[in-house]
Amino acid sequence: MRCVKGLTLIELLVTLAVAAVLITVGAPAMTSILERFRAQDAVSQWQGDLVYARQVAAAYQTSVTVCPMGGTTSCDGDWTGGYTVFIDVNGNGALDAEDESLHQREAINEQDHINPTAPQQIRFTEDGFSEDSGTLIYCPGETDSALSMGLSVSSTGQTRQLDNGLSCE
Repeated sequence: MRCVKGLTLIELLVTLAVAAVLITVGAPAMTSILERFRAQDAVSQWQGDLVYARQVAAAYQTSVTVCPMGGTTSCDGDWTGGYTVFIDVNGNGALDAEDESLHQREAINEQDHINPTAPQQIRFTEDGFSEDSGTLIYCPGETDSALSMGLSVSSTGQTRQLDNGLSCE
C-alpha cells in the first residue's frame, strides 16, 4: 500500500466552500457588533468629556462650554462634526481670544447620525450645574437603529447613559 500525504483537490474545494458559507453568514453579525461598539464608544466619550467639563467648571469656579463648532468659533448645534470643550470666560458660547480651549473631539463616522433635537451647546456654571439640559442620541448606520445609545444631561450637571427605544429622527 502506498501512503499519500496532502489534500486532494476535492477536499480543498469542500473546505473553501464551507469557509465561504461561514464568512457570508458571519459578516452581517460583525457589522452590528462594530456599530454597537461605535455607539458605545461615542457615548462613553461624550460622558467622559462632559464630566471633565463639569469638574473643571466647579474646580476653577468658571463657566465651561461644550459645543459643536463646525470650523467656526461659535456653536452651530451640529454634533456630527465634532465638538470643543473650552473655558467660556464671558459665557457667550463662542471661543473668543480670552477663552481657553481644553479639549477637541473629531467628527463621528459619516454613516452615523445624532439626534437633531440635541442641545445647541452644554454649558456648566461655576457650581457644576448645567444651563442646558437635554439628550444626545448616537444612531449608528440608520436614524432608527436598534443599536442607538444616548446620554441624558440633567440641569444638575449629571449625565446618564440611555439605551432603549432611541431614535435620531
